[in-house]
Amino acid sequence: MDDLTQKLNALSVLGPWEWPEGGKELVLHGLQAETPEARLAALENAGESFDRDLLTVTMELLRNDPEAAVRAAAAISLGPSLEMMFTEVDDDVQSEADLDADLVEDLPLSLADYRALEEQLRSIVLDEAQPEEVRRRSLEAAVRSPRPWQKDSVRQAFTKAETAWRMTAVFCAGYLEGFRGEIAEAMEHEDAEVQMEAIRAAGEMEIEALGPEILDLAKDEDALVPLRLAAMDALVSLRPDGTIPFLEKMSQGEGELAEMADLAMQDLLSLELAEVDDPSELTGLWDDEEDGDADGDGATASPD
Repeated sequence: MDDLTQKLNALSVLGPWEWPEGGKELVLHGLQAETPEARLAALENAGESFDRDLLTVTMELLRNDPEAAVRAAAAISLGPSLEMMFTEVDDDVQSEADLDADLVEDLPLSLADYRALEEQLRSIVLDEAQPEEVRRRSLEAAVRSPRPWQKDSVRQAFTKAETAWRMTAVFCAGYLEGFRGEIAEAMEHEDAEVQMEAIRAAGEMEIEALGPEILDLAKDEDALVPLRLAAMDALVSLRPDGTIPFLEKMSQGEGELAEMADLAMQDLLSLELAEVDDPSELTGLWDDEEDGDADGDGATASPD
């Protein structure tokens, strides 16, 4: 591993706001490096930066890099910025002149680049001559800015036999309506990584009917730790009966499961606080389960 790649790997453990002086320049240098290892390491950093200079080069890598792995990583790196643009910019906006000037300055992409990137990803996904990995990752990036065409592509992904395509399909289902049945089915898949994607998707889509099953998985001491961690994270959105007593008990332990339980408790409290004008009015989730048993084995909610 060359020195540049090592430095970029070390930088990736920090958030962009924690980068030391020269951090952006280091990432930019990595994106333009000769070795694919350095470009891949740089892409690990570029996505969450929301920096236009870095994202412009990332889009160029998606278009023209000779390595399929780098193009695939570039697509994934652009996903967070696509999601921000979709959230902040209405579809009927035709020009940046229609947007608040401060918002335009804060956006990670220009409006023109946003529209062009959406079309580029669509073109890649629909082009069967493109490398499979690039098509899969482009679809995963594209759904961060949901569009009608994506549903047909996700349906096709669900029909493919390869596990990698199934993982892509389930991931995408967490961003698009209309795949709740497929998410539930994927919860029973033999591959743990597909199951993890299904758990995440269930939380993203707030499929409350799957809440009791996900709570049971979080409690299952024989289950794989990554699955239990994903399940605890999903409980924040699903909130089946028994969630609070379980998380309280888990948070009193040690290790990564206890840490995740504590984080989930904090997220739940933040959500509850956001839903009331006066914190003294905080009721519902916390009061309903205040007297729950220590194991969190209260009655489960009925499916929707």
